[in-house]
Amino acid sequence: MCPSCTGDVVNGNNGHIPPTTNGHVNGANGFGPHTPHNPRRQPFASLGDFLSNVSNFKIIESTLREGEQFANAFFDTETKIKIARALDAFGVEYIELTSPASSEQSRKDCEIICNLGLKAKILTHVRCHMDDARVAVETGVDGLDIVIGTSPQLMQHSHGKSMDYIRDTALEVKALPKDSAKSWK
Repeated sequence: MCPSCTGDVVNGNNGHIPPTTNGHVNGANGFGPHTPHNPRRQPFASLGDFLSNVSNFKIIESTLREGEQFANAFFDTETKIKIARALDAFGVEYIELTSPASSEQSRKDCEIICNLGLKAKILTHVRCHMDDARVAVETGVDGLDIVIGTSPQLMQHSHGKSMDYIRDTALEVKALPKDSAKSWK
């Protein structure tokens, strides 16, 4: 953060900022003036400090879900295990898997990866449907990514459900993990 915003003394000028910098010293990285900011404006760091908020975000790594959604793409069980272990060793906090409700093999793979003892939390992407959620919970995943289309087009032409139905079903599915034997954090 710049000294004029923190009240620090600037380069022995008794706290005065050289007039050519429009009230702010060159950025701490020396790349020139930055936009004046008010630290009370937001609870995080200034907009000029792009890396200071990284600890507030969690990354969901989806190679083992998205990676199989392309034509002719397929990971066998051993490849999935190698990828999951590599992601865990790298420090990924959340690994997202294909829905175990999509096939018996996906269910088995999900269960195997959940039992590897990884530090990463295992998530799976499931439709907002109790049957899909139950299958996922039974595999031992740490969390569910629940999906249901809410656009007018999908409500009319895909699943035909109303917003009231979607809300009620989502609340029911969301409660399932809390009711399961596994502790969900």
